Amino acid sequence: MTPLRVAMVIQRFRPEFSGQGIQMEQLCQALARRGVASTIVASVRGRPSDDERLDGYRVRRLRTDLLPGPLRRSGLYQPTFGLRVCAALLRERVDVVHAHGLNDGLYGASVACCLRGLPLVFEMTLMGVDDPSSVLERRQWLSSARHRAYRGCDAYVAMSRAFLPSYEAAGMPADRLTVIPQGVDTNRFRPLSPEARRQARAALGLDPSGPVVAFVGSLIERKGLDVLLAAWAIVQARRADARLVLVGQDQFPAASDEARFFERQWSALPAAARASVHRAGLRDDPERWLGAADAFAFPSRREGFGSAI
Repeated sequence: MTPLRVAMVIQRFRPEFSGQGIQMEQLCQALARRGVASTIVASVRGRPSDDERLDGYRVRRLRTDLLPGPLRRSGLYQPTFGLRVCAALLRERVDVVHAHGLNDGLYGASVACCLRGLPLVFEMTLMGVDDPSSVLERRQWLSSARHRAYRGCDAYVAMSRAFLPSYEAAGMPADRLTVIPQGVDTNRFRPLSPEARRQARAALGLDPSGPVVAFVGSLIERKGLDVLLAAWAIVQARRADARLVLVGQDQFPAASDEARFFERQWSALPAAARASVHRAGLRDDPERWLGAADAFAFPSRREGFGSAI
């Protein structure tokens, strides 16, 4: 029997960091164990398109910065991604398309699915961005066509029940929505014993006695970095032995909005408080840092349901 073939459409995927991309790849690995053949269709900038074949699934990266000069830094990569997704799906041998998050890849997938008669699943990942009320109230170029494509999906997945009020308020079909929470490997992410915590702190170079607070996520405005650092200045003034560990992306393209925001918040932190912060950067082992901490801080402004939670 021919295995089910699924195309997973996502804009941001490794080597560009994306929490949803990590979850999606784990999904593809689990599907492969069940005999489902998945192909990840993602964007890439600054390098040629490529095709990576892994054990049980593929990754197709489509280059979206095709125009030279300043246009590379404009928003043209979004519609370029949509067009290239459409072209790729018209050629791909696939039975169902699953789009993750709102970007022009969804609209390209919508056109390809209409032309080929394929079912399209859309996964909502970020409240205030891709929930139905937010999408359908937004007015932009070709709004009516975008809204028809969004409403026309065959099924919708919400990563938490927080999406339900928005879905219902927009008058979306109740029988097309399924809530599927993000999965967590509880063998990997679990509380440590006091002794194991002391060992973890020693291995990471953290003080074994003082309180440690951990944050896991990209150090950006949406994640509330400014709120976190302002609060940390108060905490550190009261507890000089306290330490804050920042685990997540803290290096951004020069002159980008993210880089300017981060440098502004970091430089505003008093010197003593700054000295008590450990920047671990983007890591493959966040469980070690969480296990070493006494508390977890997550002042995010917008989420679907943050994987770090």
